[in-house]
Amino acid sequence: MSTNLDKIMSNFFESHFMEWFTYTCSENNFDTKVINEILEVVNQFDLSTYILKPEEIQDILQEVYMELIPAEMRHLMGEYFSPDWIVEHALDMVGYHGDIKKTLIDPTAGSGTFLTHSIKRIVNQAGGKLSRDDIDKITHNIIGFDINPISVVSAKANYILALFSSCEDSVFDDFADPVNIPIYIADSILAPVVYTEESKLTLSINTSIGKFQIPKFDDYAKASEFLKVLSNCIDDKCDFDDFWNKAENRYVNSGYKDVVEELFNRLYTLHRAGNDSFWPIILRNSFAPILIGNKFDYVVGNPPWIAWKSMSKSYREGTLEIWKSYGIFEKNAYDKKTTHDDFGMAVTYVAVDKYLKNNGSMVFLLPASFLKSTKGGEGFRKFSITRFGQNVPFAVSMVDDFSNVKLFTIPTIAIKITKGTEMKYPMHTYRVWKQVGRKSSLDSHAKWADVEKKLTSHVLSAQPVDGNDKQSSWLTLEDMDFANKVLDSSKKRFYSGRKGIEPAGAKGVYLLKKPIKSRDGLLLIENCIERQRRKDFIKKGIHKEKVEETYVYPMLGGRNIAKWQVKSNEYMLVPHTAAYKYGVPVKELEKNAPKTSEWLFYYHDELLASRKQNGKFFNANTQPYYRLDNVGEYTYAPYKVLWKEQTGSMSAVVVGSYLESVPDADENLFSEDKTIVVDSKVLMLGLENAEEAYYVCGIINAEDIVKVIDGYAISTNRGVDVLKYLAIPEFDSHNQIHMEIVKYSKKIHDEFKRNSNASVRELEEQLNVVVREIFN
Repeated sequence: MSTNLDKIMSNFFESHFMEWFTYTCSENNFDTKVINEILEVVNQFDLSTYILKPEEIQDILQEVYMELIPAEMRHLMGEYFSPDWIVEHALDMVGYHGDIKKTLIDPTAGSGTFLTHSIKRIVNQAGGKLSRDDIDKITHNIIGFDINPISVVSAKANYILALFSSCEDSVFDDFADPVNIPIYIADSILAPVVYTEESKLTLSINTSIGKFQIPKFDDYAKASEFLKVLSNCIDDKCDFDDFWNKAENRYVNSGYKDVVEELFNRLYTLHRAGNDSFWPIILRNSFAPILIGNKFDYVVGNPPWIAWKSMSKSYREGTLEIWKSYGIFEKNAYDKKTTHDDFGMAVTYVAVDKYLKNNGSMVFLLPASFLKSTKGGEGFRKFSITRFGQNVPFAVSMVDDFSNVKLFTIPTIAIKITKGTEMKYPMHTYRVWKQVGRKSSLDSHAKWADVEKKLTSHVLSAQPVDGNDKQSSWLTLEDMDFANKVLDSSKKRFYSGRKGIEPAGAKGVYLLKKPIKSRDGLLLIENCIERQRRKDFIKKGIHKEKVEETYVYPMLGGRNIAKWQVKSNEYMLVPHTAAYKYGVPVKELEKNAPKTSEWLFYYHDELLASRKQNGKFFNANTQPYYRLDNVGEYTYAPYKVLWKEQTGSMSAVVVGSYLESVPDADENLFSEDKTIVVDSKVLMLGLENAEEAYYVCGIINAEDIVKVIDGYAISTNRGVDVLKYLAIPEFDSHNQIHMEIVKYSKKIHDEFKRNSNASVRELEEQLNVVVREIFN
């Protein structure tokens, strides 16, 4: 390429967005360190590859960006950059093979990886060489948005390299006018939803300095050129008549003259006042999502993954109407505060609604929890655009599940959506991928054909786990017949899970190191401040003092349990009783356990602040400042079935009292045997009867039931709903099959207690046969 870039493209650098780094220092003390660091990273790459081997084009500026911006910052923004191999596979899934006539958009483009790979496919279809006409078609049809200016610079550079490295020098002689690189700094989610259309001729846009009226355009290229010429004329101090002579009939007809004149005069006044002289460029970028009139054949990308509760307050407020208008949130105020719904859900719905053509195809990389979580995603799984009276269905036509592949830190799926088609179940195209051998990192620049050799896959069927609720989490299995019996929604449910005790932001206060029994019968306790995150508690530090044993309990967390066994234990201060589920009243605690009251008062201000911020419906006027969440009569049940919230495969264990259940329990620690409590990372079923506990545990640990549970509960979220969906018959001690389950379950538990696992596998097989009988 032997010509100047500014002669063949018009918008690589746009100063209102790109000059930011020059204002970090005074005019006489400009620090070039950042620029030099960028150059050092860029110089590590062989840029000649782009000319000599365009088929090997990679997103090198993604590497530069990742070097410059800390991982913590990128993840805070929900940015997870996509390896080349998954981008390649996603384009295969969506069906884009390089047809230059088809339109494609990535509404959250990042550094432009999906766009670059799409251009590569066009280049391959064109035999490796692009004509001037090809370039015009590509820049008209392959488009991207991103809200991050630095990402957009990277995306534009990658787009340019992909586009022009496949051109002969003679092509550049055809450039009468420079091309516009169609990647824009814009909020592709807020812009097309928040900014409304108030007339058939104009678009109304609210900004920080008031409302602008902009003509509607049939084509974004025409809108972009109109705003660019407007910017240049204002910058050159032309009068309106000069601008109108350039714009009339070329961009807009005479019917728009009054609207255009008002727009020109407002922007010109701003410019003369020294304020916001680049507003036309800002409008061209920021509102590109609403200026583009036509929808796209293909939508692809990896949208930001940010939990609703992790988003900034201002962005939650700004986007709440989007969630509500699409019906993604159908929750009360408390659920909105604690929801596990992710912003990627809103991005998906806006992309289907605003960018995807009817009968078009979309592939997004999303968290697996969108389909498989019981804690969030109900609204997402309605698969219909109902905003403002619409009724536009869309179907998930294919899912490739990469949860068992080293891709991102969060279990990931590639989901294909077809607009205008009703979702039908069961879906028979849910493919699960798994790495062969050790789950190690894969080369981010590897080709899909090479990565695929390191993976195995099998196809499952998928359907809602609750037959009466099409928005319930998905069940994915090979054999649905037995699962449908286990999950029969017509059967009554007798068992429901509970979440363990939640310290609500004060874990390091309530969790204790092993207490020491003193001669006076008190316990010397020390809290585990190293388990604390809030800085105010950390600043207060460890509190070591004697307390009454009344409210000190043996505790089990996720690390302490495994399938069929308790491995170890911890301790926890729980100033509650079954009668006082919201905490023992302050006066009563002062009277009956004064030393415990004094110990807690040491953290009074910090505990009160954390309750107000994190506690469920905490009422400071009626409840003690040390109240814990998720405490009730079930907390003190003599027998419990426990399972981890996060585990690779479903596993449960029965526990009774401290001395009965904990290996190497200290017989001298408490004056009497104690109930075991559990923390918030453990789910539980509290029962009064040991046989019933062994019965339920035997069922949910049986091999075929585990397969069903694993089919609808993702490894990072095995919540209370594990039991909700299982049609477990109520325990009957007179039922022979029930008692057989109890027998096998107790035998296996005993084998683990004795550390004698020789016959466990045989017992588990016999248990599985018996468990199947109660569902057949």
